[in-house]
Amino acid sequence: MKAKSLIFLSVILLPASAWANAGTALMWTQFGHLFIGNLIIGLLEGGLLVWLYKTPARRSLISMILANYFSMWVGAMAINNVDLSPLEIPTLRLVVWGLLPAFFFITVLLESPFVAVAFDAKGWARITGAALLTHVISYGLLILWYAPTHQTNLIDQEIVPAAALLKDTRADIYFLSAERKQILKLSAPLTRVEVAYTFETGEKGVGLYFEGGALWSALENEEAPRRVLTLEGQRCTPQGARDEPRGLSQDLGAAKFVVNTGTWAAEGLNLFDRPWQPDAASPRKLLAHYAFDTVFARWGIYPRVTLLPSGLILFSARDRVLVLDHAQARLAEIERGFSPAACVAAP
Repeated sequence: MKAKSLIFLSVILLPASAWANAGTALMWTQFGHLFIGNLIIGLLEGGLLVWLYKTPARRSLISMILANYFSMWVGAMAINNVDLSPLEIPTLRLVVWGLLPAFFFITVLLESPFVAVAFDAKGWARITGAALLTHVISYGLLILWYAPTHQTNLIDQEIVPAAALLKDTRADIYFLSAERKQILKLSAPLTRVEVAYTFETGEKGVGLYFEGGALWSALENEEAPRRVLTLEGQRCTPQGARDEPRGLSQDLGAAKFVVNTGTWAAEGLNLFDRPWQPDAASPRKLLAHYAFDTVFARWGIYPRVTLLPSGLILFSARDRVLVLDHAQARLAEIERGFSPAACVAAP
């Protein structure tokens, strides 16, 4: 589907699951959907040219179908060579909003020569106006079609300092450093990060979990995990992460929801009113859906999520350890790192 739908739905509707043209390569659904979607949009825009400007039907439909696939290819080339993921979240948000009008007009420019073919290259002012008008109309139709599938983009939460968000959270948070060569600890009242464990030379941690009163780390290129810290008298999560179902949150408090994660960046964090039960009398309710899935920066979320006693959601996305306040729509970055885990004093 259109770059217009990529920008508008991934930024304004935050983000929806349908994109194309200069942004088609960001679409997270199957490639078959990509190609069928571009075909449909090409037929729609070609039909608009025939209806509004009385252009030849066969030429208009073929031209606009080719226009969609051409701009999709250009967008794929751009996306393969641009990565905004290293940016800080506030900066990333500004850049994404700046790309909103840019992608729209780039798509219009890319497809204008194909519109000219439909018009038999007569009157470039009229051709440009037709390209703009058909894009605006198809843009609006796509918004109406895909709006029900929107998500809440995490970059559009209020960004606050971690200390402000965690000041009332009585928990110790452990996570792998950005280089995965150390385990860092943020101790209650969560104001200072310190080194809790350093791996041997050449070793890298992969994921942290608790089991049998100890903190364990899986190691890169090694099957056996390592017991790295003993933590007596504490209640910690994730417990037995190797054996738990993928993407299921664990609770250190009394949360009013559960969180599931998925494999794709767009799946993000799904907040439900209760855990999934195959024999439940009624389906569970989806309370919210958060994701990092936007132009040039899609951050997959690590499948282990902890619900802190204060109701905050502790998770990691790409190389960031983050905490989300769902109730107040606030997000904080704790540190660059991976695989956060947390402990509170045992009752």
